[in-house]
Amino acid sequence: MITFNYISHIVTALLLAYGLDYLILDFNLIEMVLFYLFVTLGSILPYAELPDSFIGRRIRPISDMIYNAFGHRTITHLTIIFFVFDF
Repeated sequence: MITFNYISHIVTALLLAYGLDYLILDFNLIEMVLFYLFVTLGSILPYAELPDSFIGRRIRPISDMIYNAFGHRTITHLTIIFFVFDF
């Protein structure tokens, strides 16, 4: 079984984003920087629920609340939550 940590999430997301950027997208420089920034941030967002994770330590009170309320691999791993926040 493959386990992912935040670095492997970032690398995987950036590789997939690069493939998408290379094959389909046509961004100018500012759009490209923002695209890769948001891909990177989005790739570590699932770790926000873990108080001892890289991002969880930086937002400790929030990660404690999320972890205590929902546990691990719950709300931040749901794709639907991104659509809810998008609208």
